[in-house]
Amino acid sequence: MDTIDVALNRALVYTLLTAFVAGMYAAGVGVVALLGQSVGVNRFLYGERDEPYTVIGRIASCLEAAGSAQQLLPGLVEAVATALRVPWTALEMCAEDGSTRRIAHGSPAPGGVAPSSPCPRRRTGT
Repeated sequence: MDTIDVALNRALVYTLLTAFVAGMYAAGVGVVALLGQSVGVNRFLYGERDEPYTVIGRIASCLEAAGSAQQLLPGLVEAVATALRVPWTALEMCAEDGSTRRIAHGSPAPGGVAPSSPCPRRRTGT
């Protein structure tokens, strides 16, 4: 009889503890969801990607602040990376002879693959 009482007692205690932990978790998730919308978790995580005018304004001010043409594109790449909160941004330019030049800001994720697009070829003499 004692073993049945002990088993029922433990089952009741574990059931109550599980219900308590689940209730606290649900309450915590609800509080974070309510606070997250008012604080701007989306902006914190993803930058200003949902506000294109802000991003354009930031990029425009960066372009205005560029002192020379050599500072223009690196400043643009940095402004885009900052506005979108990405760890790495790169701009590839293709020359007439097929050579490429890459301007990058930050560093790509370890083991990540940097996306690249082929240089478009212009037709000449047609």
